[in-house]
Amino acid sequence: MTTKYHKTVCEIHNSHYPKPHRIDVHHIWPTGEGGPDVPSNVLGVCQTGHTNIHELLELYLDGGVLWEIERTYGANERKYAKLGYERISNQKL
Repeated sequence: MTTKYHKTVCEIHNSHYPKPHRIDVHHIWPTGEGGPDVPSNVLGVCQTGHTNIHELLELYLDGGVLWEIERTYGANERKYAKLGYERISNQKL
């Protein structure tokens, strides 16, 4: 994971209590899947949001996810997992 981009707030959750201990840099289009390591492809996310985005992305890549499961994730977590999935899928066409 890159250290070039310093994010200081969680860009997927509106509020946190308590404040996150750290903010992770998340690549929307994963670099391991051909995504670029550029500022426009990264988000600052809390550890929970980061884990949730990756879990949901894996569910999408494994053939989809039931709406009952999908709705347990936050709207922005779903948004960025879907965006990553679309970028990976379009690259493989």
